[in-house]
Amino acid sequence: MNMNERDYLTTGEIAGLARCSQQTVIREIDRGNLKGYRMPGSGHRRVLIEDVRIWMRSHGIPEDMIDNEFGLDQSEQDKPVPDMQQTRLVHGEQGRDGGDLPKGSVGKKPW
Repeated sequence: MNMNERDYLTTGEIAGLARCSQQTVIREIDRGNLKGYRMPGSGHRRVLIEDVRIWMRSHGIPEDMIDNEFGLDQSEQDKPVPDMQQTRLVHGEQGRDGGDLPKGSVGKKPW
């Protein structure tokens, strides 16, 4: 999902990002600590992504969790690995510290 598709999150999605229960998110909305709205008919709650960011910021929850989970931003881990570096990693020519790995050691368990 990307931000162009939706500009809101469900209480379950917010709970997953904040590592809390869905009921906690519902209580936060009902108490006015998290700005949200109810869907007509079903009564399900929705919260705009920007309001989720404000709430997460106020509770010290890293906002990049939203970006990582919903693809709204590209983290360092998501950036492509250059071809030469990728080749070295796949073929075991270079260790993590930049040193050479022994031939045949890639993929073997250390025990």
